[in-house]
Amino acid sequence: MKFLLVHLLPLLLVGCVSANPNITKELAGAIPKGANTATLHTNLAADELGELIQTELMRRGLERQSDDSPRSFSTSFALAHQDTELRIMTSVAPGPESGSVATITGEWRLTAEFANFLHRKFGTPQEQKIFPAEWTRGRPAIAFGEVAEIAQEMLQAIPDIKVQFSRN
Repeated sequence: MKFLLVHLLPLLLVGCVSANPNITKELAGAIPKGANTATLHTNLAADELGELIQTELMRRGLERQSDDSPRSFSTSFALAHQDTELRIMTSVAPGPESGSVATITGEWRLTAEFANFLHRKFGTPQEQKIFPAEWTRGRPAIAFGEVAEIAQEMLQAIPDIKVQFSRN
């Protein structure tokens, strides 16, 4: 029993600190509890920032789901992973003075396959509700961890970028 407390308890506690191990401790510490939006401010033109974000999303395996218009930078991407489907929404616009501003949010839901499995296993229908990604605990935090990772990649790729996390 003592072995378990000494060796396994620290591993369990470390797993609770961050919902996503790919986020630096500094970035995780900068995200307020309950945050659901990452806002990026940069001197880059809106189309250039939009392309960088979309390239990062596609590199991560997310597939483009929709565009508001041919020249719009409002886009959603989705990725089904294990039992959860993640959707990331981005919006890029010219900044108030110069440069551009990007907003990144996310949401998640159970995949249809997993919802059917739960229905067969427990006998109750499982709705495929859509939940916001937010910096809390469990699945919402894991989903928001993806948003934070994208912001972190932009921090590394763009020298003059500023990132803010907030609850909208």
